[in-house]
Amino acid sequence: MDKIYENKFCRLAITYIFNICLFLGTISYVCALRTAPGEVIYLEGLEPVCIHCNNWQPPRSYHCLLCNKCVLKMDHHCLWISNCVGLYNYKYFCLLSLYAFIGGSIFLAEFYYVYFTDMSIVKSWDRLFKGLGFILTILVPSMIFNTIQNISNIISNTTLPESIKGVEGFNLLNCLRRYKATYNAYNLGWVHNVEKVLGKGFLIWFIPWNTSKVNGYEYLTTPSKRETIPVNTKQEGKYMEEVMKKYKIEDIDYDELAKIQ
Repeated sequence: MDKIYENKFCRLAITYIFNICLFLGTISYVCALRTAPGEVIYLEGLEPVCIHCNNWQPPRSYHCLLCNKCVLKMDHHCLWISNCVGLYNYKYFCLLSLYAFIGGSIFLAEFYYVYFTDMSIVKSWDRLFKGLGFILTILVPSMIFNTIQNISNIISNTTLPESIKGVEGFNLLNCLRRYKATYNAYNLGWVHNVEKVLGKGFLIWFIPWNTSKVNGYEYLTTPSKRETIPVNTKQEGKYMEEVMKKYKIEDIDYDELAKIQ
């Protein structure tokens, strides 16, 4: 550690990385907090029906008891952002977790270095410094687990409820199970899975800007299983018109999407 802090280039690099994580993490937090996760439009006569709100429940949607509504591709309800994590804010939440973990780890390393060398550096800020260090000592391990879980869910195209149910995929919950996981029909390969959440282009992955065009009501699946909207021909046109109008989504080119398979 002494050699790292004696090197001006290393100190400058660490400072830049911390400030970039702080900046992008703050934007990600605001976006995750302010972006609606995606509420299911209320339509009658469609199945399956949610037992809590009696609304149609599209594939991969779940009912949030705290928000009292069904959320598209719901992952969980996060108390840190006081919002559900769903289809439209999942990327922001994942980036928030990543940048919080990196920034928190840097601050924690700085804290222990100063704590065991010379606390006089922080002078009158020692109580605040110690308080933040103590809090991060507790939070950083949970950030590690949360970040790994988010990355594994993105790679395998699963959500937290699906992981809990035992859906097949590269995630920590499946590693702890003793029984065989169920087939994951939504796993299109890790490249396409990542692009569905983070967008196309490596640099876009780390910017809090949602470029995904998944509508949340129909998902491309592997050839062995394709889940479609369970509506009849008369309902389909009216239904999709209402969905596209509310969420401002573009029409889907299924021929182009089929090439992925």
